[in-house]
Amino acid sequence: MSTQHTRIIEKTVLVLGLIAGLWAVVVLVGGTPLIRHFMVVIGILKPLPTEVDYYTHIKGIEYLICVVFFVVFPLFFRYVNKEKKDADFQL
Repeated sequence: MSTQHTRIIEKTVLVLGLIAGLWAVVVLVGGTPLIRHFMVVIGILKPLPTEVDYYTHIKGIEYLICVVFFVVFPLFFRYVNKEKKDADFQL
């Protein structure tokens, strides 16, 4: 695999990690009532009046995470287990 292809994969993983980190910071900071209200007003968070609504919301996110995992894991497994064709080194 070329170094250019590897760099593209590294940058993609870095960007996805930054997005996930930013989301985590927003959720953690969302505990403050004023900031939470602001995020509800601009649409980042939505108010969930009952525990059933909250549970339904969390289950929906869980299913999306599962679908992403089931798509990404086989691709990652194939990438990790791919044999190198141009291995010219001696042990």
